[in-house]
Order: sequence, then C-alpha cells, then structure tokens
Amino acid sequence: MDQIATAAFPKERSWGWSLLAPLGALVIWGALIAAAHLSGSGLAAELRERGVNMKLGAPPLFGRFEVSLPWQVVLPVIVAGVSIAFAARVAHTLSWSRLLLTSFVISLAWGVSLALADGTLVAPLEARPDYLAALPRIGDIGNFVQTFGERLAQWPVHVEGHPPGMVVMLWGLARVGLGGPGPAAAVIIAAGSSIAAATLITVRSIAGEEPARRAAPFLVLAPFALWLATSADGLFAGVIAWSIAVFVLACEATTKKGIALGAIAGLLFGCALFFTYGAAPLGLVLVSVAIVKRAVVPSIAAGAGVLAVALAWAAAGFWWFDGLAATLARYGSGVASNRPMSYFVWANLAAFALALGPAAALGAAFFRRSRLSWVLGAAAASLLLADLSGFSKGEVERIWLPFAPWILILAAFIPRRLLVPALAGQALLAIALQTFVSLPW
Repeated sequence: MDQIATAAFPKERSWGWSLLAPLGALVIWGALIAAAHLSGSGLAAELRERGVNMKLGAPPLFGRFEVSLPWQVVLPVIVAGVSIAFAARVAHTLSWSRLLLTSFVISLAWGVSLALADGTLVAPLEARPDYLAALPRIGDIGNFVQTFGERLAQWPVHVEGHPPGMVVMLWGLARVGLGGPGPAAAVIIAAGSSIAAATLITVRSIAGEEPARRAAPFLVLAPFALWLATSADGLFAGVIAWSIAVFVLACEATTKKGIALGAIAGLLFGCALFFTYGAAPLGLVLVSVAIVKRAVVPSIAAGAGVLAVALAWAAAGFWWFDGLAATLARYGSGVASNRPMSYFVWANLAAFALALGPAAALGAAFFRRSRLSWVLGAAAASLLLADLSGFSKGEVERIWLPFAPWILILAAFIPRRLLVPALAGQALLAIALQTFVSLPW
C-alpha cells in the first residue's frame, strides 16, 4: 500500500519551497469573499432603491449579520479543540476501518454541535418553505407525483426547486410512524455525517491511503458542516458521495460482485437525481472514476441502475426533464429574477469558498499532479457547469453541498507541518460564521 500511495501521490515539498504560492492562494481566497461582500452589499442597496429585494442579507451568504453567543457555542469549540489536538495521531495511526468510523463520529459531533449552538437542529425543517410543510396537503401520493410539474406553484419553495423524491421519502417515513422533523433530521444528519467516510473510500481507491488519511481531518472539520445537519442538501450530498464510493468498490471487485455493486451505485445516483437536479453535473465524477479504473462492466451496471430508477419514476408519472423545465420556469419568475447573473456567477464561488474554508485554497497552492487530478478536475468541471447554468443564484453554501467534499480533497496536499494551523483556521471560520451570521439552516 505504501508503494502504491507513493506512486499515486507525490511526496510533499521541502521547507525550502517558497511561501509565495500558499500566501497568494489565501489572499485570493480572502479577496474573492471580501469583493463579493462589498459588491453584494452595494448591489442590494441599489436594488432596494428600485423597490427590489435581493433577499441576501449577508452577501455572499444567505442570512443576516447578527451576533449570537449562547452558552451552547462552547460545544463546537470543545469538539474542534479535541479534534485538532488529536487529528494527526488519529488520522495516521488508526486502522483504516476505525478511521472511517471515527470520521463519521466526529463529523456527527461537529455538525450537531454547530447546529445546537443556535438551537436550529430541527427548526429549519419545520419552516414554511421546507419539505415537511408539503405533507399535510398531500392526499394521494400517486396523484402528487403525477401532477407534480403541473401543480408546482402550489408547493413550498424548496419543493418547487427540486424533484419530488424528498417529499416522497418523508411521506414514506410518516407512513411507517416516523413522521415529523425529528426522524427527518436524524436521516439527514446520518447521511451528512457519513460524507467524509464515503469520500475517504474513494480517495484511497484512486490515489492511495496516504492522501486519504491526510484529507480526513479536513473532510471532518469542514465549515460546510454548518449546513449538513440542518438542510436536506446534506442528505443529497451523502447519497451522491456513497454512490461514488460504492462505484469505486465495484471497480475493484470481481466481475460478479462488481456488477452488483455497480448496479447499487447506479441506483443510489439515480435516487440522488430525484432528490436534486443538481446531482446531474456530478455524474462527471463517476465518469472520471470509470476512466481511472478503466471499468467497463461496472459502468454499464451503474448506467442500468440509474436507468431503472428513472423508468420507475416515469412509470409513477414523473419525467425528470419535464420536472426540470417546470422548476426552471418557476425559478426564473421568482427570486432569481431579482438576482443579476452578472454578480452571482462569481459571487456564488465566493460563498462556496466560505463553505470550503481556507484549507481548499491552501491545498490548491500545494497541488501536484497525481491520480486525484482526475477526480478534482471532474468535480471542478461539474461545479463550473452548475455555476454557469444560472440555476442557483445565491444560497449555494447550502445548495452546492454535494460538490464540497470533492473539492475539499485538495486539502490532502497540505503539508503535515501545517495541519494544526490549517485545521484551526477551518474550525474558527465555522464558529465565527455561526456566531456572527444568522443562518436560516
């Protein structure tokens, strides 16, 4: 394994390497966010004078500036402090299986502690624009699916912006006695907390165990955890991450097992497509894995799995492309009409940069060509597609959660000597955002 890791992931450079690149990357990261804030604040004021509300109170983030210092803020401080203190030892000495389990546990503690810092663990799910608000108005679930696109305007905002998969899942939970925000939050938190483990499995398969272990602390203690435990996008991100991880395992398995795992990966990705239209661009990451692994049979099986899900939904009365067209029409006539593309096409990237934290920029400065380049390139291309589509103008710190782990694996390139300060920067940013910005999720 060490030989494979060395071949797939170059050794870090010596102390003699110039500090100009990492410092420059951090300056660019900060400058992008500052420019987006200043420009967004000016744009919002200008639009307000015309009677237009851009609904972006803390540009480039969706929220408003408000200091909140309840005693619960000590929870993420404790989780971060303990995690940073033991990060190097845990990441590099635990067995692989224990590392995956530990990544899940710490991700869970980090996301929940951040959410509890302002008491929003289930509150966002109970909000009027969210999915649960649609359930009391659903009579026959079959009729809901069949008429979803035609009756889109009558549903809450988040339902309008997505395929019907999330509502159908919540309806199913309610039917088996698990209705309400509590079970919904449990499913979302479990899926979101497992993203780090799924991503590590993929990184290890593509580039070796060393870069996976180096990326682990950053995937766990990420600022985007602010939105993982309190929005359905955490669930979407988890399903997509596991579809890619299972596909990687399919590529390494025997033919018979590879077909089965490939089909499961396809089924998972197919389900993700009917949770969020934003899953589609991330199909490029699956393609990149298939290219690196030269996996023909698992790819065919995965394609069959995706097709099976699409056909099942079509048989139930919902065609994905019709739903997308209806959603785009609604989005274009709603708040998006008050959000200029000329600003959001780059301000979106600033909001996403905040969700990733400075570690992504620092990792980019130390980036060297490796087998991870395929996955990183595919993730960057999918992110660019999502950005240029104009489908998301603002709120991408939440909406783009499925892209986040695949860009943050850049942190694997950060030298070990910078592990503690880089992790501290990530944690401090997350806690600062939770403290000084009132986030609706």
